Amino acid sequence: MKRWNSIFDVVQEPLIVLTIAIVLRGMSSIILSANLARVYTFSNMIYVSAEVLRYFGGFIIMNFPFLVMLRALSKRYEGSFPAFIGVVAYIFFHVVTMFNTNTSMPSTVYSDILGIHVDVARLHVAGDITRYPIHTGIIAAVIVWGITKISYQQSRNRTGYGLLSFVDKDSYCLILTLIGSGIAALVMSMAWPFVIDGLYSIFRFIAYDIANPVNAFVYGVLEKGMSLLNFPSLIREPFWFGEFGGSWINASGTNFLGDVAIWTAQSAQGVFNTGAGRFITPHYVVNMFAIPAIVTAVYSMITDKMERRKYTIFLCIMVILSVAFDTSLPIEIFLFIMCPLLYLMHLFMVGIIFALFQILEVSIGYNYVGQSLLGTPGSAFDLFIHFRNTQIQGDIYTVLIVGVIVALLYFFATRFYYKHLALDLMHTGKMKKLVNAFVDSVGGVRNIKMINSTPTKVIVQVENRTLIDFSKLQRNGAYKIVETRAGYSIYFGTASTMIKNVIERAM
Repeated sequence: MKRWNSIFDVVQEPLIVLTIAIVLRGMSSIILSANLARVYTFSNMIYVSAEVLRYFGGFIIMNFPFLVMLRALSKRYEGSFPAFIGVVAYIFFHVVTMFNTNTSMPSTVYSDILGIHVDVARLHVAGDITRYPIHTGIIAAVIVWGITKISYQQSRNRTGYGLLSFVDKDSYCLILTLIGSGIAALVMSMAWPFVIDGLYSIFRFIAYDIANPVNAFVYGVLEKGMSLLNFPSLIREPFWFGEFGGSWINASGTNFLGDVAIWTAQSAQGVFNTGAGRFITPHYVVNMFAIPAIVTAVYSMITDKMERRKYTIFLCIMVILSVAFDTSLPIEIFLFIMCPLLYLMHLFMVGIIFALFQILEVSIGYNYVGQSLLGTPGSAFDLFIHFRNTQIQGDIYTVLIVGVIVALLYFFATRFYYKHLALDLMHTGKMKKLVNAFVDSVGGVRNIKMINSTPTKVIVQVENRTLIDFSKLQRNGAYKIVETRAGYSIYFGTASTMIKNVIERAM
């Protein structure tokens, strides 16, 4: 538990950057939306500014694992050298995959990570196309982080004697890291085609009968899982703009491939009865109801009035952003790190929502042309625009009804998790031991003047501060302790609410 909580302490700052990038992407997507263009036209300067913001947002989202790796290395070690080595190794890793990967894989497998690409026409390399590194999302960042960490530790333990005694420790660390990253990149280049073959086998299974609720369930779970690993385009591109998402031929004989491409073409011609939009509809429920319900439920677990007042505006902002711009990814990363069981529930529920709309034959799509990474499906803005269309008003009402039910389920499930499931699910006695250790560390129940909690920390006021054993608190799961005017904020992660409730009953 302490290890997972410390991971969130590392990811916290990159998550803030990611959220800002997603908001900028969402704002620019609305300005550049074809739906808005039918109602209002901006000046060329506004459109150019929107493109700048959307590109910046997409760049940050694509390279989010890189930011996490940098933060992890800089937080782990006091000096900046390990982070510097990590940057060099991360670039080298992707350069190696760019030159050694199988070029016959689908184009969505490759990406210009950090702008890395090369035109091989002028090089002594077979082929006359532009090559890009393979995009492995968070996996590459974890591999390079691990190699850099091991290499740094090995270099610090190195003695001044041996064959390479003239090489200083920092240079030795760089050499080890580059060798390890190069070998890992070669292995990844050979292994990744098999991973892609496996994924595309699942894609073909889904596409074989895309109207089947089971297939829809698999797609929903897979899309959310791949988004968490930072390669959502791998599944979205073939279904949004490729043959796996279906095909439609208009009256003039033009063939459109992909769920989003078909919906965009059909909406321009006033056609809304072919089932296009099936891969987008659940996003309206997730963004407008599920994510706001989770955020609201987490907020409701704050028992301290000062803390609740502090986060009230934050709650309002996050709900508005989720409804307007699709900010589900930062929330899902938070859930995965802090509440793995709650994230699995969310993953299962998303699959159920996809399957449910297939059963109900409800489909509301998304007008979009461009890279799937820059798309923001399922926003209130798009649903509002669609509401003017009488042909799909029934589907919109269904989405809203399902959304309200889902919001209630998410709200109470989240509260139940924090109250009963966050720790010691199998009733092994771990919770009792943790509470007893906490009480002993703060000088006993009688020394506790007041106790409150948030979803991540216990806030305790004591009669006698000299009785607090800080080292014992840390040994028993507290990953951070901060003294404030309200008392001591002791961070136990998601177990904080359960700890507070047990102690409160004892008091």
